[in-house]
Amino acid sequence: MSRRITWPKIKRVWWCYNCNIPVMESVCPRCGGVAKRLSLSDPGDARPAFERDYKFLYSAYLYEFGTSRGFEYVLGRSPALLNKAPYYDEMKEVIVDGVHVGRLYFEPLLRRWRFRLSRLTAERLYSAYPDILETVVVDKKRFFHGDVFRVDRDIERWKQVVLLDRSGRVVGLGYSKGRGKIMVHSWWGPQDGGVDVPLETLRKSDMGDVIEAHRDYIRVLASRAKKFVAVMHSKVAKPAVISFSGGKDSLASLHLALGIGIEPLVLFNNTGIELPETVETVYRTVDRYGLRLVEASAGERFWGSVYELGIPGRDYRWCCKVCKLAPLSLTVKQNWPDGGLNIVGQRAFESIDRARSPRVWRLRWAPTMLNLSPILEWSQFDVWLYILYNKLEANPLYFMGYERIGCFMCPASTMAELELVSQTHRELWGRWLEVLGYWAKRLELPAEWIDYGLWRWNAPARYKSMLAARLGVRERVDDWRKTFKGSGRPRG
Repeated sequence: MSRRITWPKIKRVWWCYNCNIPVMESVCPRCGGVAKRLSLSDPGDARPAFERDYKFLYSAYLYEFGTSRGFEYVLGRSPALLNKAPYYDEMKEVIVDGVHVGRLYFEPLLRRWRFRLSRLTAERLYSAYPDILETVVVDKKRFFHGDVFRVDRDIERWKQVVLLDRSGRVVGLGYSKGRGKIMVHSWWGPQDGGVDVPLETLRKSDMGDVIEAHRDYIRVLASRAKKFVAVMHSKVAKPAVISFSGGKDSLASLHLALGIGIEPLVLFNNTGIELPETVETVYRTVDRYGLRLVEASAGERFWGSVYELGIPGRDYRWCCKVCKLAPLSLTVKQNWPDGGLNIVGQRAFESIDRARSPRVWRLRWAPTMLNLSPILEWSQFDVWLYILYNKLEANPLYFMGYERIGCFMCPASTMAELELVSQTHRELWGRWLEVLGYWAKRLELPAEWIDYGLWRWNAPARYKSMLAARLGVRERVDDWRKTFKGSGRPRG
């Protein structure tokens, strides 16, 4: 059994059903009504959905049901919130009209997005469009997750199946394993007396309503962050620097610093394997605000090293040292030998390690720099409220479906992220496939090692072994010692 991760910091989000918008306080700042707290997977780092997210949702819905009928229950009448949920690849809870309508998740074995119904959406669809659902009537009073039972007909493998009791009530959800087998995923049990609010009675809202309602909230949030930076700047009396990655968090941090009259030097840690939109965003932002750029660049170091050091992995992160930390350390030593105050867009809800990080710290690779994060306690939703309210020009990658900005083939990426890169940056991805092909041939690894991202680990790992077992190649990819035999490009 896997150990449950306990987040030291949780972000709370509420919903005002009168205004039909998400709010960041228990009392709606727009109408003054009492809002209801949403039940979100920890740490509750939700964000607004963008156009590309809706396209993923629509594509996933079509795959599940073969029709767009009923999709109005997923769209609802409010902006959608997406919140990451525990999963071995990428999964997001979808909240619309203040309720969970389902989960959007990437299935690595199918290499595509899917949509899993919530109980409410399953009930709505069964009531309005029963013919689009695959349903099975069950006699047993209770099932558990993972239980398998047989039916008297063959249902297409991977198909989502709504479970009904003898009274025709929705009681669970399963997936077909083929050959008449159904595996139970969720068991809700019978429920009487539930009242579903008709969509047409709900208020229609959009992100403009959300931003308008949070004007004071944003100002207070920004004021506190600015005060923290101003106090630290006056105390430390060192040159101000902003670590700008081209991402949304560092953009917000930069704008906050500019808002109190600080004009920092902009430090860009260019690993040489950033997506072009990120590099362009950095240059464009620096020009827009008339700032000076200091670039810690790895150049082509990654591409020169990967044939010598092997494929980087989650358990073999040579790429960070070679392409990020070493150039950063050298650049800091050259430009700030006497130290500096480095403003960083680090947030507590990004990872467990960052949730445990203090607001001020030093990095051992650049100990002369005192780092501080003015947005450590901000959620993604806070950051996007700030960016949209101030009409800042964010990296276009976010609106192309990217949630993380960084090295395009980072081994910490999910298959969903890697699949997106392969679609939006084919030439760059093709160059990476050449590297993977070289190592697959040299180490006698199967095509699945490339196609399903098994290269992201060197040694056996839980998710790698699980995927490899399902693909029938576990014995061929789990011999990690082979990856260290004769590594490097053959000499002439």
